[in-house]
Amino acid sequence: MYSQDPLKLLAIEVNYSDFDASYAFISYFQQEAIGLVDDLARAFQPSFFISTRPTHLGYPEKYVETPEGQEAMKKLRTNFVTTSLPIYLGYFTKMLAESGGPYICGETFTIADCALLPALRNFRKGHLDQYVTST
Repeated sequence: MYSQDPLKLLAIEVNYSDFDASYAFISYFQQEAIGLVDDLARAFQPSFFISTRPTHLGYPEKYVETPEGQEAMKKLRTNFVTTSLPIYLGYFTKMLAESGGPYICGETFTIADCALLPALRNFRKGHLDQYVTST
């Protein structure tokens, strides 16, 4: 019969006979990091979709080809870079400091790092207008 204790259930499901509660904390920390990567992507979407899928934002097709569309795109991207991106970078910096690094969740490279690195590299590629790629 399965235990009703969630931590013991997790131990059974992942086949740990001598379950260490720190495993659940590490897993939770990874989930938090991945959740932040998802939040970062969601915050970025309007500034990207205005040029690729303007109808998703209520604008007509090819909106960015108009002067108003160019201005709206610049405003969304500038707002993201100056407001949202620094907030998320602050969260990731804090997580890195609290974990002791060198990876986002501590000493071991995890799935959270696999999610975070490509997300951050996307902003360094130089393929998006109004995004400065140098530090």
